Amino acid sequence: MITQVKWIIIAGCVAAFVIGLASRSIDAPGQQEAKLAQSSQHLSPGSSELPAYGDEVVVRRARDGHFWVEADINGVTIPFLVDTGASHVVLSPADADRLGLYLTPNDYTQSYDTANGVVRAAPVELAEVRIGPLRVSNVTASVNGAPLRQSLLGMSFLGRLDGFEYRGDDLVLRR
Repeated sequence: MITQVKWIIIAGCVAAFVIGLASRSIDAPGQQEAKLAQSSQHLSPGSSELPAYGDEVVVRRARDGHFWVEADINGVTIPFLVDTGASHVVLSPADADRLGLYLTPNDYTQSYDTANGVVRAAPVELAEVRIGPLRVSNVTASVNGAPLRQSLLGMSFLGRLDGFEYRGDDLVLRR
């Protein structure tokens, strides 16, 4: 009898939790349709035009399963892989060169444990990172000490936004 009551209480708590989560992610009737009507397309890989709704940018999942954005840094457009597992924005050495960040071996003072082992990095600060209407100033970043196929948009940028969330195949960034 007591075991049955425990299961009923647990099931009730789980149901309340799920309903609470669902109510947070459901738009008011017609709100999502109105947002989608404002834009005829989502970001596709390589596109520099982002659908924006006020201070919100919608990034479409690419065919490779990742989210890619182009960010403007000091007037230079850099393609980024969005990486919520990266604590910082990480620039490839090639992208750092494009930004005019010329570093010496003595600048690589940080070490990071990654899935591929320990890597050296040079700490830098980016004056401004802009993605569509979203702007974040004084962003902590690192330049990877080894070649990197793409720069990573990590939490030193994402954490400064008002929020980000996944909606199906879309990543929504808010400021």
